[in-house]
Amino acid sequence: MQSGADATADASDGAASDVGTDTSFDAACPSASDLVINGGFATGTAPWIKYNAAIEAVPGGPCGRALHVFDIAPYGEASQRVNRPLAKGTKLRLRAWFSSDGLPSGELAPSASVSFLRSVDGGEASSDHLSVSPPGTPTGWVEAQGTITLTEDQTAYTVNLNTNRVHGGTPGLYFAAVSLTVE
Repeated sequence: MQSGADATADASDGAASDVGTDTSFDAACPSASDLVINGGFATGTAPWIKYNAAIEAVPGGPCGRALHVFDIAPYGEASQRVNRPLAKGTKLRLRAWFSSDGLPSGELAPSASVSFLRSVDGGEASSDHLSVSPPGTPTGWVEAQGTITLTEDQTAYTVNLNTNRVHGGTPGLYFAAVSLTVE
């Protein structure tokens, strides 16, 4: 794994570390203990929800399937919400595989992110956040990953896969797998 300028991670409130990219599929397929539901897209697009995008599961990627996100605006997103409590101090690793192979995508700034929610006065408030991105527009399968340590008890989280088209091109990006695991 390479680190530093090869990929970026941003942790708001929590601490981000161990960021990098990798072009081999070492242990990329989400396991049963993964906190992302259908992160390898083996069962299609459920429970992923689209925003400014069309999504489809297609053959490819390390787990045999990939999610193709066709953005409608300058950005598109597939997301899911998971209602699962996580305790303060829990260290988590977010990993995502990106590719624009075969797509004339223009310049992209794709990312995968997870936002954590906590209970506040009978409602919810945003808390910790972690985002990972590959360097530039990925032309082959590229992994980006990062870690975060939660600063507060959490009640739920959302996972977002974003295309973020910067300059023209045909919309779309492939996500091969996304996983969130407890370290």
